[in-house]
Amino acid sequence: MNITLVLVTSMAFLIAILFSIYSWNRYRPVSYALLMWFFIAFGLAQIPYFQDAKTWMEGDWKGFLAFGSLLMLPVLVLVISWLKNQKFKNFLDQIPTWLLISTQAYRFAGIFFLLFYVQDKLPFEIGVVNGLLDVTVATSAIILGLLIYYKGNKYNNLVLAWNGLGLIDFASAFTVVGLTFFDLLTVYPAPTPMGLPPLTLISIFQVPIAMFIHIYLINRLKNTNRITNTVEHLK
Repeated sequence: MNITLVLVTSMAFLIAILFSIYSWNRYRPVSYALLMWFFIAFGLAQIPYFQDAKTWMEGDWKGFLAFGSLLMLPVLVLVISWLKNQKFKNFLDQIPTWLLISTQAYRFAGIFFLLFYVQDKLPFEIGVVNGLLDVTVATSAIILGLLIYYKGNKYNNLVLAWNGLGLIDFASAFTVVGLTFFDLLTVYPAPTPMGLPPLTLISIFQVPIAMFIHIYLINRLKNTNRITNTVEHLK
């Protein structure tokens, strides 16, 4: 039995269950969508999108396109739903900021990247850099969540910076994967395990949720700061 696969799957399933429970009596379509998305993602995560766990191979472009699409398509669907579906937007707007921040505690999954680096399965640029960034984002999510819960909007600018760090984490990983795939950067081993079981589920399930939450929070906090500044100016 692959213990890492069991742990990764269990973490993703727990996320789906907790998010669904929260949404059940608030906006039930989100609960259905999350559970369905988890099971679809779980099935798709069993597919090896790349041929080798150490290096890029000829023919990996098909898997690269499929893997990239599976990662970004959920983000696009969530953003469009947020912008076009008023009920979904209302549901999001009613979620406390501290709670949205706290959800990112699941980024402790970055520990798996560190373990893969130690096992010589991921390069330093992903295993250590993104592993540590994930753990940092997760740890600070708990701290900032508590600060916002007790202090309100006092730390909004700090939370904006935290969201920026979270997105930089993803941008860094995407850049390394892309540059190495197109042979513009050489690392060993190649970051192909990101698209191989057991890490695939993190990439196509947890990552899109986290990206959307960062995008949504940045928009919310900017609007909050704008309203606050307008009110103070009027005074």
